[in-house]
Amino acid sequence: MFYFSSQINMLLASTLCLSNIREIPSLGIYADVFYDVLSRLVILMIAFSPLVIGFTFTICLVLPQNRPFTTPILGIVKVLMMMTGELNFDDVFHKDDYTTPFWGFAVVIYVLFTILIAVVMFNLLLGFTISDIKELQDSSETRLLITTLEQTVMLERLLFTKFVQKVIPKRWLEKVLLTYASNFLLSSKWDP
Repeated sequence: MFYFSSQINMLLASTLCLSNIREIPSLGIYADVFYDVLSRLVILMIAFSPLVIGFTFTICLVLPQNRPFTTPILGIVKVLMMMTGELNFDDVFHKDDYTTPFWGFAVVIYVLFTILIAVVMFNLLLGFTISDIKELQDSSETRLLITTLEQTVMLERLLFTKFVQKVIPKRWLEKVLLTYASNFLLSSKWDP
């Protein structure tokens, strides 16, 4: 159980690191585009899930002796891997340890799966992503400017507390703010 919880914690920690990268002005746009593509993929997977589940059960029924398709859960995992392009026609159809009475029908289903899911669905996702890339960049840059502004306001609030003003001389505080503001103007594409 300890190993399982540490594996989950590592996955959650890496996800948290990626979400924190969104706050860095020079890297945040890439994380924003990643999250947008991920949300589009989830929506596309929900929309195509009946088709994917249908292909999974059909292939499980047609090729019951094939190891990845012995159970529906393994079948769904194999179909998800096949959606990424790992079709392995030879491994599925040229094994010597089994024969299927529906070999011709299985090949037709496999070719239909390749065309409809592996080619059409992922080209559709790629087309959506490419067509909206300028919009994604603009919205990401706007969000990053807002984040930078929020960080500036937070820094000003921190620097102008009574405790900090007593400890650090005022000219140093002004220098820190000017340096931060000039770095912000140089690193962003903001044009006053």
